Amino acid sequence: MSIKKVNIVGIMHFGGDIDEKYMHFDRLRQVTDKTVAFIDNLEMDVNADYVIKTKKGDLPWNDNANRLMSMTAAAHMDADWILSIDSDEDIDHRINSRDDMEEIINDLEKAGCNSMWFALREMWESEYIYRADGLWGTKTRLRLKKNFLKGKEAAIKPSIEKKYHGGFNYPGIPIKAGPAVYEIYHYGCVTESKRQQRVAKYNELDPDKKFQRMGYDYMLDYSGLELKTVEGKNLQ
Repeated sequence: MSIKKVNIVGIMHFGGDIDEKYMHFDRLRQVTDKTVAFIDNLEMDVNADYVIKTKKGDLPWNDNANRLMSMTAAAHMDADWILSIDSDEDIDHRINSRDDMEEIINDLEKAGCNSMWFALREMWESEYIYRADGLWGTKTRLRLKKNFLKGKEAAIKPSIEKKYHGGFNYPGIPIKAGPAVYEIYHYGCVTESKRQQRVAKYNELDPDKKFQRMGYDYMLDYSGLELKTVEGKNLQ
């Protein structure tokens, strides 16, 4: 039973090549109260409570600015907490309702946390198997956050330094994040063709490795490949 009623807003960012097989917007709606769809330079419609659309030339590819726009929209929807995922991601199979999400949030607030890490599972040729060796097995993402903008829109000026990846920072607000006990399933590298397309895309956009020093070719390096099955996820 829920202890404290909170308003949970879910955000999904749509960009690049959309593969409906791995798009789980209905799952996001299932675990939140309201939803925001950020559609970046795509001709598509999404049944969300609030939709942001950008066209080519309206906004450079900039994760910080994009996420600021969608977080601001969620703030205007009076969000207490915000869950943000991309269109090629899904949330942990153990989270199946907004009551499940609220229970997680209540536990975070009791622990004095204002956000939570998720383990990012890079799915590999299957919806049940992920790559776990080296860098692949250590990725985390801060995808559940308290609404830092609530009541402070005028006082807080988030940094929106241009970045290809990542979120944005709130000066003066320390992050106290809960541990990554839940997972985000990422399908952007799930097949060989998707990995090749992803490497080509980022090498073209960032040829000097300015935004990721190690570059992007590691996605096609299969040495030391170790695969694991998502624990408890039902095979269908």
